[in-house]
Amino acid sequence: MKNIIESANIYLTERCNLDCDYCYERHCHSQKVMDSAMMERVIDFCCEHAKDHITFWIFGGEPLLVEDKVLEFFPKAARKAREKNIKPMFNVLSNGTIFSKSFAELWQTHRCVNFQVSLDGNQEAHDQHRKTKNGEPTYALVVENIKKYLKYRPDLHLRLTLMPDTVKSLSASIASVFDLGVRSLAFMPVHEVEWDQEAVNTYRTEFKKVVDLFVGLIQRKEQVYMGNIRLNSPGEYFQDIPCGAGNMFVSITVQGDIYPCHRFIYLDNNGESFKIGDVYNGFDQKKKEVFDEITIAQMKGCSTCRARNCNRCLAVNWKMNQDIKNSTRKGYCQLPVIHDEAAIRVYNYLVDFYNWAKKNKVLDEYPFVKRLIEENDYSLQF
Repeated sequence: MKNIIESANIYLTERCNLDCDYCYERHCHSQKVMDSAMMERVIDFCCEHAKDHITFWIFGGEPLLVEDKVLEFFPKAARKAREKNIKPMFNVLSNGTIFSKSFAELWQTHRCVNFQVSLDGNQEAHDQHRKTKNGEPTYALVVENIKKYLKYRPDLHLRLTLMPDTVKSLSASIASVFDLGVRSLAFMPVHEVEWDQEAVNTYRTEFKKVVDLFVGLIQRKEQVYMGNIRLNSPGEYFQDIPCGAGNMFVSITVQGDIYPCHRFIYLDNNGESFKIGDVYNGFDQKKKEVFDEITIAQMKGCSTCRARNCNRCLAVNWKMNQDIKNSTRKGYCQLPVIHDEAAIRVYNYLVDFYNWAKKNKVLDEYPFVKRLIEENDYSLQF
Protein backbone atom coordinates (compact mmCIF):
# COMPACT_ATOMS: atom_id res chain seq x y z
CA MET A 1 0.00 0.00 0.00
CA LYS A 2 1.23 3.48 -0.83
CA ASN A 3 2.91 5.53 1.94
CA ILE A 4 2.76 2.78 4.54
CA ILE A 5 5.45 3.15 7.22
CA GLU A 6 6.71 0.04 9.00
CA SER A 7 9.79 1.61 10.65
CA ALA A 8 10.76 5.16 11.52
CA ASN A 9 14.00 6.58 12.90
CA ILE A 10 13.07 9.35 15.29
CA TYR A 11 15.72 11.95 16.11
CA LEU A 12 14.90 13.16 19.62
CA THR A 13 18.19 15.06 19.60
CA GLU A 14 21.17 15.81 17.38
CA ARG A 15 23.48 16.18 20.38
CA CYS A 16 26.36 13.75 20.74
CA ASN A 17 29.15 13.45 23.30
CA LEU A 18 31.52 11.49 21.03
CA ASP A 19 33.60 12.29 17.96
CA CYS A 20 33.97 8.93 16.21
CA ASP A 21 36.15 9.50 13.17
CA TYR A 22 34.08 7.30 10.82
CA CYS A 23 30.69 8.81 11.76
CA TYR A 24 28.58 10.14 8.88
CA GLU A 25 27.04 12.68 11.30
CA ARG A 26 30.38 13.80 12.67
CA HIS A 27 30.45 17.38 11.32
CA CYS A 28 26.72 18.00 11.63
CA HIS A 29 25.96 17.61 15.34
CA SER A 30 23.91 20.43 16.85
CA GLN A 31 22.22 21.12 20.17
CA LYS A 32 18.72 20.63 18.74
CA VAL A 33 16.19 18.66 20.80
CA MET A 34 12.65 17.70 19.80
CA ASP A 35 10.02 19.58 21.81
CA SER A 36 6.85 17.97 23.15
CA ALA A 37 4.52 19.48 20.55
CA MET A 38 6.67 18.19 17.70
CA MET A 39 6.90 14.79 19.39
CA GLU A 40 3.10 14.53 19.47
CA ARG A 41 2.89 15.42 15.77
CA VAL A 42 5.64 12.95 14.81
CA ILE A 43 3.85 10.15 16.66
CA ASP A 44 0.51 11.07 15.07
CA PHE A 45 2.07 11.12 11.60
CA CYS A 46 3.70 7.72 12.03
CA CYS A 47 0.52 6.13 13.35
CA GLU A 48 -1.51 7.68 10.54
CA HIS A 49 0.75 5.93 8.02
CA ALA A 50 1.18 2.60 9.79
CA LYS A 51 -0.93 -0.42 8.91
CA ASP A 52 -1.03 -2.88 11.82
CA HIS A 53 2.46 -2.49 13.30
CA ILE A 54 5.30 0.01 13.51
CA THR A 55 8.83 0.06 14.91
CA PHE A 56 10.13 3.33 16.34
CA TRP A 57 13.93 3.60 16.29
CA ILE A 58 15.00 6.17 18.89
CA PHE A 59 17.99 7.85 17.36
CA GLY A 60 20.49 10.65 17.72
CA GLY A 61 23.10 11.97 18.29
CA GLU A 62 23.00 10.18 21.58
CA PRO A 63 19.38 9.79 22.75
CA LEU A 64 20.22 9.16 26.43
CA LEU A 65 21.66 12.70 26.60
CA VAL A 66 17.96 13.66 26.63
CA GLU A 67 16.74 10.85 28.88
CA ASP A 68 13.58 12.79 29.74
CA LYS A 69 12.59 12.91 26.07
CA VAL A 70 13.17 9.17 25.66
CA LEU A 71 11.00 8.42 28.67
CA GLU A 72 8.35 10.84 27.40
CA PHE A 73 8.25 9.29 23.94
CA PHE A 74 7.46 5.69 24.92
CA PRO A 75 4.10 6.10 26.68
CA LYS A 76 2.89 8.69 24.18
CA ALA A 77 3.73 6.52 21.17
CA ALA A 78 2.44 3.31 22.76
CA ARG A 79 -0.84 4.93 23.73
CA LYS A 80 -1.45 6.48 20.31
CA ALA A 81 -0.56 3.27 18.47
CA ARG A 82 -2.82 1.12 20.57
CA GLU A 83 -5.68 3.57 20.12
CA LYS A 84 -5.39 2.80 16.41
CA ASN A 85 -4.95 -0.98 16.92
CA ILE A 86 -1.31 -0.75 15.82
CA LYS A 87 1.33 -2.90 17.52
CA PRO A 88 4.28 -0.70 18.53
CA MET A 89 7.89 -1.81 18.95
CA PHE A 90 10.78 0.37 20.08
CA ASN A 91 14.54 0.21 19.54
CA VAL A 92 16.88 2.57 21.36
CA LEU A 93 20.36 3.01 19.85
CA SER A 94 23.04 4.31 22.22
CA ASN A 95 26.81 4.79 22.26
CA GLY A 96 26.84 3.24 25.73
CA THR A 97 28.58 6.13 27.49
CA ILE A 98 25.56 6.90 29.67
CA PHE A 99 23.93 4.60 32.21
CA SER A 100 20.31 5.55 32.83
CA LYS A 101 18.66 3.65 35.68
CA SER A 102 15.25 5.02 34.68
CA PHE A 103 15.62 3.78 31.11
CA ALA A 104 17.04 0.44 32.26
CA GLU A 105 13.98 -0.12 34.45
CA LEU A 106 11.64 0.74 31.57
CA TRP A 107 13.55 -1.59 29.24
CA GLN A 108 13.42 -4.36 31.83
CA THR A 109 9.66 -4.01 32.26
CA HIS A 110 8.54 -3.66 28.64
CA ARG A 111 9.44 -6.44 26.21
CA CYS A 112 8.39 -4.25 23.29
CA VAL A 113 11.50 -2.14 23.95
CA ASN A 114 14.86 -3.29 22.59
CA PHE A 115 18.24 -1.75 23.32
CA GLN A 116 21.34 -1.56 21.13
CA VAL A 117 24.77 -0.34 22.25
CA SER A 118 27.80 0.42 20.10
CA LEU A 119 31.07 -1.21 21.15
CA ASP A 120 33.72 -1.76 18.49
CA GLY A 121 35.20 -4.86 20.09
CA ASN A 122 38.15 -5.12 22.44
CA GLN A 123 39.90 -2.11 23.92
CA GLU A 124 42.43 -1.72 21.11
CA ALA A 125 39.82 -1.80 18.35
CA HIS A 126 37.23 0.33 20.13
CA ASP A 127 39.50 3.12 21.33
CA GLN A 128 41.10 3.48 17.92
CA HIS A 129 38.05 5.28 16.52
CA ARG A 130 35.47 5.94 19.25
CA LYS A 131 36.70 8.84 21.35
CA THR A 132 35.18 11.76 23.19
CA LYS A 133 35.26 15.25 21.71
CA ASN A 134 38.39 15.80 23.82
CA GLY A 135 40.05 12.79 22.22
CA GLU A 136 39.75 10.55 25.29
CA PRO A 137 39.15 6.78 24.94
CA THR A 138 35.73 5.38 25.88
CA TYR A 139 36.13 1.59 26.04
CA ALA A 140 36.31 1.27 29.83
CA LEU A 141 33.24 3.46 30.35
CA VAL A 142 31.12 1.67 27.75
CA VAL A 143 32.08 -1.79 29.06
CA GLU A 144 31.19 -0.80 32.60
CA ASN A 145 27.78 0.44 31.46
CA ILE A 146 27.13 -2.70 29.39
CA LYS A 147 27.72 -4.79 32.50
CA LYS A 148 25.19 -2.66 34.38
CA TYR A 149 22.57 -2.92 31.64
CA LEU A 150 22.99 -6.70 31.33
CA LYS A 151 21.83 -7.01 34.93
CA TYR A 152 18.43 -5.74 33.77
CA ARG A 153 18.07 -7.87 30.62
CA PRO A 154 20.38 -10.42 28.99
CA ASP A 155 19.30 -9.66 25.41
CA LEU A 156 21.11 -6.34 25.01
CA HIS A 157 22.21 -6.13 21.37
CA LEU A 158 25.71 -4.99 20.50
CA ARG A 159 26.81 -3.26 17.31
CA LEU A 160 30.48 -3.33 16.31
CA THR A 161 31.58 -0.97 13.57
CA LEU A 162 34.48 -2.48 11.68
CA MET A 163 37.26 -0.67 9.82
CA PRO A 164 40.03 -2.16 7.67
CA ASP A 165 42.56 -1.19 10.35
CA THR A 166 40.61 -3.04 13.09
CA VAL A 167 39.59 -6.15 11.14
CA LYS A 168 42.68 -8.01 12.34
CA SER A 169 41.17 -7.90 15.84
CA LEU A 170 37.70 -9.13 14.84
CA SER A 171 37.77 -12.60 16.41
CA ALA A 172 39.51 -11.33 19.55
CA SER A 173 36.93 -8.55 19.75
CA ILE A 174 34.00 -10.96 19.44
CA ALA A 175 35.56 -13.21 22.09
CA SER A 176 35.84 -10.24 24.46
CA VAL A 177 32.21 -9.34 23.80
CA PHE A 178 31.08 -12.88 24.57
CA ASP A 179 33.16 -12.77 27.76
CA LEU A 180 31.10 -9.75 28.86
CA GLY A 181 27.97 -11.92 28.63
CA VAL A 182 26.61 -10.41 25.41
CA ARG A 183 24.76 -12.95 23.27
CA SER A 184 23.23 -10.74 20.58
CA LEU A 185 25.43 -8.77 18.19
CA ALA A 186 26.23 -7.70 14.67
CA PHE A 187 29.33 -6.13 13.20
CA MET A 188 29.08 -3.58 10.43
CA PRO A 189 32.00 -2.98 8.07
CA VAL A 190 32.15 0.70 7.11
CA HIS A 191 31.04 1.14 3.48
CA GLU A 192 32.77 4.37 2.63
CA VAL A 193 36.38 3.31 3.18
CA GLU A 194 38.51 1.21 0.85
CA TRP A 195 38.61 -2.51 1.61
CA ASP A 196 41.71 -3.65 -0.25
CA GLN A 197 42.33 -7.31 -0.94
CA GLU A 198 44.55 -7.74 2.11
CA ALA A 199 41.77 -6.41 4.37
CA VAL A 200 39.19 -8.65 2.64
CA ASN A 201 41.42 -11.70 3.10
CA THR A 202 41.92 -10.84 6.77
CA TYR A 203 38.16 -10.45 7.14
CA ARG A 204 37.58 -13.92 5.70
CA THR A 205 40.16 -15.49 8.04
CA GLU A 206 38.81 -13.68 11.10
CA PHE A 207 35.20 -14.47 10.21
CA LYS A 208 36.00 -18.20 10.21
CA LYS A 209 37.31 -17.81 13.77
CA VAL A 210 34.15 -15.93 14.73
CA VAL A 211 32.04 -18.80 13.37
CA ASP A 212 34.00 -21.20 15.59
CA LEU A 213 33.22 -19.02 18.61
CA PHE A 214 29.54 -18.91 17.61
CA VAL A 215 29.29 -22.69 17.20
CA GLY A 216 31.19 -23.25 20.45
CA LEU A 217 28.53 -21.37 22.43
CA ILE A 218 25.75 -23.43 20.86
CA GLN A 219 27.60 -26.65 21.66
CA ARG A 220 27.69 -25.48 25.29
CA LYS A 221 23.87 -25.27 25.24
CA GLU A 222 23.80 -21.49 24.98
CA GLN A 223 21.86 -19.41 22.51
CA VAL A 224 23.43 -16.64 20.49
CA TYR A 225 22.24 -14.31 17.76
CA MET A 226 24.64 -12.81 15.22
CA GLY A 227 23.18 -10.59 12.54
CA ASN A 228 26.02 -11.35 10.12
CA ILE A 229 25.11 -15.06 10.07
CA ARG A 230 21.59 -15.25 8.63
CA LEU A 231 20.33 -18.69 9.65
CA ASN A 232 16.77 -18.16 8.45
CA SER A 233 16.90 -19.90 5.05
CA PRO A 234 20.63 -19.15 4.59
CA GLY A 235 21.75 -18.45 1.06
CA GLU A 236 18.14 -18.24 -0.07
CA TYR A 237 16.88 -15.02 1.52
CA PHE A 238 16.45 -12.34 -1.09
CA GLN A 239 14.16 -9.34 -1.19
CA ASP A 240 12.92 -7.46 -4.23
CA ILE A 241 13.71 -4.01 -2.84
CA PRO A 242 17.04 -2.83 -1.36
CA CYS A 243 17.35 -1.43 2.17
CA GLY A 244 13.79 -0.05 2.33
CA ALA A 245 14.83 3.60 2.65
CA GLY A 246 12.02 5.92 1.64
CA ASN A 247 9.72 2.97 1.04
CA MET A 248 8.57 1.25 4.24
CA PHE A 249 11.24 3.03 6.26
CA VAL A 250 11.82 6.75 6.95
CA SER A 251 13.76 9.04 9.27
CA ILE A 252 12.25 12.07 10.97
CA THR A 253 14.39 14.91 12.25
CA VAL A 254 14.09 17.02 15.39
CA GLN A 255 12.16 19.65 13.41
CA GLY A 256 9.83 17.11 11.76
CA ASP A 257 11.41 16.83 8.30
CA ILE A 258 11.17 13.41 6.64
CA TYR A 259 14.06 11.71 4.84
CA PRO A 260 14.39 8.26 3.25
CA CYS A 261 16.77 7.22 6.07
CA HIS A 262 19.12 8.64 8.69
CA ARG A 263 22.09 8.70 6.31
CA PHE A 264 20.34 10.79 3.66
CA ILE A 265 19.95 13.63 6.16
CA TYR A 266 23.69 14.28 6.01
CA LEU A 267 24.23 14.20 2.25
CA ASP A 268 24.47 17.17 -0.15
CA ASN A 269 23.90 20.44 1.72
CA ASN A 270 22.63 18.72 4.84
CA GLY A 271 20.42 16.43 2.77
CA GLU A 272 17.94 19.08 1.63
CA SER A 273 17.69 17.60 -1.87
CA PHE A 274 16.68 14.25 -0.36
CA LYS A 275 13.97 15.55 1.94
CA ILE A 276 10.75 13.71 1.02
CA GLY A 277 8.27 15.63 3.19
CA ASP A 278 7.47 16.79 6.70
CA VAL A 279 5.06 15.69 9.40
CA TYR A 280 2.71 18.65 8.85
CA ASN A 281 2.37 18.61 5.05
CA GLY A 282 2.96 14.91 4.46
CA PHE A 283 5.03 13.27 1.73
CA ASP A 284 6.31 14.95 -1.40
CA GLN A 285 4.97 12.22 -3.67
CA LYS A 286 7.25 13.04 -6.59
CA LYS A 287 10.36 12.63 -4.43
CA LYS A 288 9.05 9.62 -2.54
CA GLU A 289 8.08 7.71 -5.68
CA VAL A 290 11.75 7.56 -6.66
CA PHE A 291 12.34 5.35 -3.61
CA ASP A 292 9.04 3.47 -3.86
CA GLU A 293 9.91 2.25 -7.35
CA ILE A 294 13.51 1.06 -6.81
CA THR A 295 14.08 -2.67 -7.07
CA ILE A 296 17.29 -4.64 -6.69
CA ALA A 297 16.95 -5.80 -10.30
CA GLN A 298 17.49 -2.17 -11.36
CA MET A 299 20.64 -1.65 -9.30
CA LYS A 300 24.10 -1.71 -10.82
CA GLY A 301 26.28 -4.17 -8.97
CA CYS A 302 23.33 -5.96 -7.32
CA SER A 303 21.10 -7.47 -9.97
CA THR A 304 23.55 -10.30 -10.73
CA CYS A 305 25.28 -10.51 -7.33
CA ARG A 306 25.07 -13.82 -5.50
CA ALA A 307 25.15 -12.21 -2.04
CA ARG A 308 21.87 -12.47 -0.16
CA ASN A 309 22.63 -11.05 3.28
CA CYS A 310 23.44 -7.49 2.20
CA ASN A 311 21.68 -4.24 3.13
CA ARG A 312 22.40 -2.43 -0.18
CA CYS A 313 22.50 1.08 1.29
CA LEU A 314 21.06 3.66 -1.11
CA ALA A 315 22.57 6.61 0.77
CA VAL A 316 26.07 5.18 0.53
CA ASN A 317 25.41 4.54 -3.18
CA TRP A 318 24.92 8.27 -3.57
CA LYS A 319 27.86 9.25 -1.39
CA MET A 320 30.26 6.99 -3.30
CA ASN A 321 28.79 6.93 -6.81
CA GLN A 322 26.40 9.91 -6.98
CA ASP A 323 23.69 7.45 -8.02
CA ILE A 324 21.33 5.72 -5.59
CA LYS A 325 21.01 2.82 -8.05
CA ASN A 326 24.76 2.19 -8.31
CA SER A 327 25.69 -0.11 -5.45
CA THR A 328 29.23 -1.02 -6.49
CA ARG A 329 31.86 -0.83 -3.73
CA LYS A 330 35.55 -1.49 -4.17
CA GLY A 331 36.38 -4.46 -1.95
CA TYR A 332 33.36 -4.08 0.32
CA CYS A 333 31.12 -6.07 -2.03
CA GLN A 334 33.16 -9.20 -1.28
CA LEU A 335 32.21 -9.10 2.41
CA PRO A 336 28.48 -10.04 2.27
CA VAL A 337 29.40 -13.09 0.19
CA ILE A 338 31.61 -14.23 3.07
CA HIS A 339 28.61 -13.89 5.40
CA ASP A 340 26.44 -16.05 3.17
CA GLU A 341 29.06 -18.75 2.80
CA ALA A 342 29.47 -18.91 6.58
CA ALA A 343 25.71 -19.00 7.21
CA ILE A 344 25.29 -21.98 4.89
CA ARG A 345 28.13 -23.85 6.62
CA VAL A 346 26.76 -23.12 10.08
CA TYR A 347 23.22 -24.08 9.14
CA ASN A 348 24.33 -27.38 7.61
CA TYR A 349 26.34 -28.11 10.75
CA LEU A 350 23.31 -27.34 12.94
CA VAL A 351 21.10 -29.65 10.87
CA ASP A 352 23.58 -32.46 11.56
CA PHE A 353 23.75 -31.41 15.20
CA TYR A 354 19.94 -31.41 15.42
CA ASN A 355 19.76 -34.92 13.96
CA TRP A 356 22.43 -36.15 16.39
CA ALA A 357 20.64 -34.60 19.39
CA LYS A 358 17.30 -36.00 18.29
CA LYS A 359 18.73 -39.48 17.76
CA ASN A 360 20.35 -39.42 21.20
CA LYS A 361 17.18 -38.00 22.80
CA VAL A 362 18.91 -34.85 24.11
CA LEU A 363 17.26 -32.36 21.74
CA ASP A 364 15.36 -30.64 24.56
CA GLU A 365 18.72 -29.63 26.01
CA TYR A 366 19.27 -27.48 22.91
CA PRO A 367 16.03 -25.47 22.54
CA PHE A 368 17.78 -22.80 20.45
CA VAL A 369 18.77 -25.39 17.81
CA LYS A 370 15.37 -27.09 18.02
CA ARG A 371 13.49 -23.83 17.32
CA LEU A 372 15.79 -22.92 14.47
CA ILE A 373 15.52 -26.22 12.59
CA GLU A 374 11.87 -27.01 13.32
CA GLU A 375 10.37 -23.52 13.21
CA ASN A 376 12.97 -21.47 11.30
CA ASP A 377 13.00 -19.24 14.40
CA TYR A 378 16.39 -17.60 14.84
CA SER A 379 15.89 -15.44 17.90
CA LEU A 380 16.85 -15.13 21.52
CA GLN A 381 14.21 -16.22 24.03
CA PHE A 382 15.50 -15.74 27.54
